[in-house]
Formats: sequence, C-alpha cells, structure tokens
Amino acid sequence: MPRELTPLLVVLAGLAGCPSSVTRDADAEAEVEQPDGGDALDVDAWDGTDSPLDDGDSSEAEADMAEEADGWDFGADLWDPERNCDAAAEDPPAWIAPPCGDGCRQVAFAAQPRGPFAASERWLAYRSRYRTWVVELESTDESVLFCHPYFVGSYGLDVDGDVVGFAIGTDFMVGEIHVDYASIWTTDLRARRWRPLHEWTKPHPAEMTGIAAARLGARHFVFSLYDFVQDGPSSWTQRGNMYVADIDTRELWRLMDTDRPCCFGWPDIGGDWVVYSTTDAVLAYNLERGTTIGPDIPGDQYWPRTDGVKVIWLDHRNYPGGYMSGGSWDIYSYDFETETELRITTESTPVYEDAAPDMLGDVVVWSDRRNATLEEPHHRDLFLYRYSTGRQQQLTFASGAARWPRVTRDAVYFLWSPDPEPDPDTADRAICEQRLPPP
Repeated sequence: MPRELTPLLVVLAGLAGCPSSVTRDADAEAEVEQPDGGDALDVDAWDGTDSPLDDGDSSEAEADMAEEADGWDFGADLWDPERNCDAAAEDPPAWIAPPCGDGCRQVAFAAQPRGPFAASERWLAYRSRYRTWVVELESTDESVLFCHPYFVGSYGLDVDGDVVGFAIGTDFMVGEIHVDYASIWTTDLRARRWRPLHEWTKPHPAEMTGIAAARLGARHFVFSLYDFVQDGPSSWTQRGNMYVADIDTRELWRLMDTDRPCCFGWPDIGGDWVVYSTTDAVLAYNLERGTTIGPDIPGDQYWPRTDGVKVIWLDHRNYPGGYMSGGSWDIYSYDFETETELRITTESTPVYEDAAPDMLGDVVVWSDRRNATLEEPHHRDLFLYRYSTGRQQQLTFASGAARWPRVTRDAVYFLWSPDPEPDPDTADRAICEQRLPPP
C-alpha cells in the first residue's frame, strides 16, 4: 500500500477563513479533564515492552525522549486495566429523557455524556467527565472502558462492529522531564483485548502533538493530527495532516501532499473510501486505487460522512458569502459508483451549520432547527431522508434538543438535552436510541 496517496477532489473553492475547531468540529473536542474511579473492563493489557516507539517509524526526537524516560513504560502504565483511578469524585447520573416518540429509549445511564460518542449494532461508547464508558446495547450493561489519574484530553472515539477505537492526549512528568503524550488505540470488546496502533512523545511544551478527530473502519483508523513547535516565548508553528493507520500491521501513512496550518478535519471512513474536509472542499481517497470523483463547486463544504458507497456533506454553495457569513446550508450526496451528485435538502428545508448529518445505506439523518421557537430557540429535532423514496420525514418529537445523530442498521443514536440553555454543551443530557421507521 502506498505511503502517500494523491487527493481525489469532490468539491473545491477558495478558503473562506479559519473558524475555530470548537465551532466547526464537534469531534474535535479536546477538553483537559481528570479521570477518576471505576473498575476497568477485565482486559489483557498489551505487552508494554512491545512499544510502538520501536516500530521504526518514530522520529529521532521520540527515541531520545523514550530513552530519557527510561523506567516509565508508556503504554503498559497508561493502560493498566488494574489501575484504580481516583474514585473520590463520581460522575453525575445521566438525565432520564422523556419519551421522544414510538421506538425511543434512553441507552446510557451511568454518567452524563460529554463530547463525542459512537455506536455500532451491539455497542455504544461514550465519554463522561472522568471516564470512557461502553454499553452493551441489548442488555444495557455499562462498564468503564478507560480511566487514568493524569489529566487527559480525549480527541476521538468510534466503534465499528465489536471494536472501539479512540485517541487520547495528555502531559505529565517523568522524573524531571515534562512529556507531551498522544496515542491511538483499539479495543476488541468481545475478546477484551487492547491493541496500540501508535503513540507520540514530545518535550512539552516546546513540542506537542494533538489528534483532533478520529474515525474507525473495519481495517483502518483515520485521524487528523496537528504538530506544534514553539518558535518563541509565546508563539508556536502549527502544521497538520490527515493520517491512516492499518489496524493489523500498525503501518501509518499520511493522506495529504503537504501539511496545512489549520482548517481541515471531520474525517470518516467507509469501505475503501476515506473522506475529510479542508472547509473549502470535501476530499475523498480510495485506499486501493484512486480516481477523481467530482466537479469543482464554489462555496464551503465540510462534515463529510460515508458508508463506502455514498458520501454526504454540508454545503454552502447556494447562499451568499462563505462560511463566516453564517446563514443556511444544504446537505449534498455523491455516489461513488454512479458518479452522480444529489441535493438532499431543498430551498424550503435548508439546515444550519450544526446539522451534523450521518448516513448509512438508504438513510441520511441530521439535526434540524426548523421547529425552534422564541420560547425554545435551541430546540432541535432529527429528520430522516431515504434515497429509495426521495422523501424527508421527522424522526423525533421531544422537547429540548436532539443532536449529533449516529446511524446504525436499524436505529439512530443521538445526544438529547431537555433544556440546552444557557450552553448546549454543558446542559443536562443523555444518549437515546430511536428505531428507524419502515420506508
């Protein structure tokens, strides 16, 4: 497999600006938090002596850091399943959601979800303030997947089948050395076995590595990564790129020809296709062959999602100004097999930049503000579109806000806030499951 692939352009226009990752990428939440207690899943810790630092891809600086940190086994110590994290503080209980329509239920109870969550047919994985949890959806049994006594920021979380993948970052002292640490991992939830894919160690804060978002496929892990190098007392140079890791071989390679200083991300992977956005374009790569798949289209495009057959994204082409002008957006779709494009929303049903659409097979789902009122300006419902019928329909009917949908074969999982004021990201919230209606 090639180490670098030529980009396949879906849409391209001038860069309209560099909006912050807080407003542009919900998956890029990088909060610095301190995990506390909980009993970890009974997993087999990987052999800490078999460190990704020895895989031949590490930089000379990383090797020097590993040597200086002799005696601190990065992977084994960080992921020791027997570790007893500080249990003094407890996560707040998850808010009990009211009925949101036929076929709806709450599926996460141990703690209030915070940041990204992910779902497959059998598993739900989500972060709370202090821990990362996994829920077996049929039984609703919840277990702690990860906790750690150091301050940790979680940058990405995804589930594919029975495997969960996630990226973390932290900094800590090793003797007199201040270390910046980032890593990507997968865990087989049936075998209860951890698998490290790669880790980065840098002399903090002179050099830092941040993983802004991560998505998991059946064979690959795709993520956006930023490197920061201090070039002055209070200034840093920032460069980023998109990377893919092979889960079996742990081979790591980048997708872009050159590093970018900012404004890209929102990766996804389905089948042989990896998609991501540079805000002025949605780019797609075929991991096996590589062919151009679309025309140049003016306007901002971001938040692509793919199932390996089609890709959807948020598109600003039909509205004046660029992303920073605000206003309405549309959801567009492109079929990799037929090489045809489709506008899913209409002139009368545009969406906002926080629609966060997701798709699988026949179904596209997004969060929509069209039913918001002056009394409830943050109200959001989920809406559904089927390719087979060409029709939209409302999927949820609760008060409050339904946000960040994740589609599986028979259901949609979403974050629900009964009262998102004054801040939707800190209000009471829970994760719910809504069964998909028949076509």
